[in-house]
Amino acid sequence: MKRISLVLLVVFFIETTVNSQDYKFGKVSKAELEEKYYPSDSSASAAYLYRKRRTYYDYSNVKGFRIINQYHQRIKIYSKEGFNEATRKIQYYKPDATNNERVSSITAITYNLTKGKIIRSKISKKDIFDEKINEYFSQKKVTLPNIKEGSIIEIEYNLVSPFIRSIDDLKFQHNIPVKKMISIIEIPEFFNFKNRIKGYYFINPVKTRGKRVISQTSREGPTSSNGGYSSYENSKANFAINISKYEKENIPAIKDNESFVKNINNYRAGIDFEIDFIKYPNEGAKFYTTSWSDVAKNIYSNLNYERELSNTDYFTDDLLTLTKRAKDDYQRVMNIFQFVKRKVKWNGYKGLSLDKTLKRAYEEGSGNVAVINLMLTSILRKAGLRANPVLVSTQSNGIPFFPTRNGFNYLITAVSIGNETILLDASEFYSFPNLLPKRALNWRGRLIMKDGSSSWINLTSGASSKEESTVTVRVSNEGFIEGMMRDKFIDLGALEYRNTYNRIDQDQLISDLEEKYSIDIENYKVNNKEDISKAITRIIKFSSEDLVEVINKKMYIKPLLFYGYNSNPFKLKERKFPVEFSSIWEEKHTVNIEIPSNYTIESIPETKALSLPNNLGIFKYKVITSGKIIRVLSQLKFNSTSINESYYQILKGFFAEFIKKQSEKIVLIKS
Repeated sequence: MKRISLVLLVVFFIETTVNSQDYKFGKVSKAELEEKYYPSDSSASAAYLYRKRRTYYDYSNVKGFRIINQYHQRIKIYSKEGFNEATRKIQYYKPDATNNERVSSITAITYNLTKGKIIRSKISKKDIFDEKINEYFSQKKVTLPNIKEGSIIEIEYNLVSPFIRSIDDLKFQHNIPVKKMISIIEIPEFFNFKNRIKGYYFINPVKTRGKRVISQTSREGPTSSNGGYSSYENSKANFAINISKYEKENIPAIKDNESFVKNINNYRAGIDFEIDFIKYPNEGAKFYTTSWSDVAKNIYSNLNYERELSNTDYFTDDLLTLTKRAKDDYQRVMNIFQFVKRKVKWNGYKGLSLDKTLKRAYEEGSGNVAVINLMLTSILRKAGLRANPVLVSTQSNGIPFFPTRNGFNYLITAVSIGNETILLDASEFYSFPNLLPKRALNWRGRLIMKDGSSSWINLTSGASSKEESTVTVRVSNEGFIEGMMRDKFIDLGALEYRNTYNRIDQDQLISDLEEKYSIDIENYKVNNKEDISKAITRIIKFSSEDLVEVINKKMYIKPLLFYGYNSNPFKLKERKFPVEFSSIWEEKHTVNIEIPSNYTIESIPETKALSLPNNLGIFKYKVITSGKIIRVLSQLKFNSTSINESYYQILKGFFAEFIKKQSEKIVLIKS
């Protein structure tokens, strides 16, 4: 659209009025404050009484179009568990110093009912904090005061964005239920978006058309002695507005604490907006819809990957040493992989942009994930290996629904030896070939070749996690237990163990285990803590007075002692999204119990075998006896990283049944 300098701009909006008398900011009622629980979900700790968003385009002659997002939220807090809702976090995009989103006009109030009177507590400047999330995003953190059970908080703010091709996702579902939701999206006819539906709770919009008029006055002709213009020209621009209004009451919550889901935002009901094309008057349409191939090629060329990969002088001497002692290609890969992990430490930043040149990172010894793994790719290529960068979306970034650069936020390396493709992540110190950290085990990766072409690659097919344990104990006549346990953590299980426990003081580890298992630890040893090529083995000598229950002349012993599940991780009555694991996984426990000489076995749990449909998973449980020795064998195994929600009730019952079996007691009677 033609832009005219030094313009007096008047924009007339078509405003949609929505029950303003009921939900006007500041008009909280006593009835709302007196409400003790959310009518549609009495377990809710908080709820949105009202949630409104209006998104529209504004126009400035100097800067052109921009997007204004107006938010109004009213939240009722029912219990202490809902107090966290009183801290509101408003995220905004800040990629550089000049072209940023901006949060403005923040107003927030806490309402309490005291002796029948509504008391209002407004926020002040000290209640608003600006925090950096990462190199691209920051957030305004608003902490509302005087929060109590029964409080209502209310907040209004604007989010102004210069990124006219990007409309923020529209979210219908949240961690808490919504009593009333209204969202209005107003888009000028010049901008054409594709809408993608997310989740399982859809709201049909009411669509209407409106009009806007931009009145412009431009100064023409020679300037006078005082700098003015001798004549003026008036013009008007008329254009249509496509309006979509989404309105719904009693929207259920979708909580982020349900077990076995990588990122609940993948399944929240809502709408994603993808720019298709822009067509201004008297101009041709400019299309933006791209393929994943286009996205990958754009990243490869625009983020200086190609240039950085070709700059190899800084590591030539070190590479000679690394390859000289390698017997084959696999050893060459391992030497280079381990070298890069030691040479350059991850600074904790994700993203695809390089936070410094590879040479500088090499010299300074730190860099973001893109720097580290692009460097790994470069060194592997220089060593004569077929290595390429792989674009990844982490679990926290979610699964992108359409091709976009923001769909990727992480980089790893793929190297081919013969017909095998090996995935590497040198930002993870304890990782191993084809053993990526959990954060990267998400969806698929996009492998980029030297010429910029790309293809999909599976990230999870080779991942597995396994835990094996063997326990041998002796039970005294008084019910006192002494014994040894040997735990083995394999593949992803070993990686997670090293990341979780290698950085914790051993005395603290021992104390935590003693509390968790109700035991006293006499000796504690862990093998292969740093040798990533081997499984972790943990050997513990322990005793306990709390694992056997003695009542009259009987002893009651939980067969797995301290292993197994105490409660079902699946709490929902129904689940409308799949059950997700980072990898296929298995737990195997063997427990050998020597009973007291003056006791005999009265009863033991019966053998049990369970299986899920389509070989998705199995549970096997057996308790066998031989003289004074009782042996307990338990195996739980899942053969898929994703289980469709249609199996949820079966899976929930599967867990309930094996947990019940594991909790059945061995009963001994005094002879």
